[in-house]
Amino acid sequence: MDKFQAAFEILYITSAIDGEVDNSEIDIINEFIESNDSNINFSTRDIIDDISMLNIDGIVNEFIKSAESYANQSSVSEKRILLNFFMTLIISDGEIEDNEKRLFLILTEVFNIDSDKFIENYFKD
Repeated sequence: MDKFQAAFEILYITSAIDGEVDNSEIDIINEFIESNDSNINFSTRDIIDDISMLNIDGIVNEFIKSAESYANQSSVSEKRILLNFFMTLIISDGEIEDNEKRLFLILTEVFNIDSDKFIENYFKD
């Protein structure tokens, strides 16, 4: 899987896991893609359609696959940047859902980043 497709899937699944994707979440995803000057070599619509057909277990499995793919192609710095966008997404609606917490823990584990330290630093800045 292409690195930026993996990032898109991570962010899209995160935004959709609570059952609704709002415009502010789309803006955050677009900001990530634009800030990385990535060439999109995939159809975002096809990915969204494919993910929408999955049950919760399938969604989590796709999330893990995307996280592993991104981790294998990225530096520690790039992983932290994606995690910052991830955090911005999950707090954008004012509350953090259980499934969002679950995805955060999966992502930090796959990225080999201490979740508690990351949260502490994220909210300290």
